[in-house]
Amino acid sequence: MSRTWPLEEAQERFPEVIELAERGEAQVVTRGEEEAVVVLAYDEYKRLTGEKKSLWDALMNGPRLEDEELERVLARDHSVPRKVDLDLAP
Repeated sequence: MSRTWPLEEAQERFPEVIELAERGEAQVVTRGEEEAVVVLAYDEYKRLTGEKKSLWDALMNGPRLEDEELERVLARDHSVPRKVDLDLAP
């Protein structure tokens, strides 16, 4: 559950804001009538933003398929020929 703090109160009680965020409770800080920022635990921030992985990492660390499953997934259906339009005229 999150709590909303006016900026001035959040500044005065900053250690409490941090403690609540570290416990997993997002803290919303407002400036005037508008929400300005959210204070989150760093682990939650990392989870939300995610570490960017390369395609290689995703393929190498993704779910593993058995040989039969892999062949089935990669197999091309040859039963229906594809139509190819070779007419390059506009």
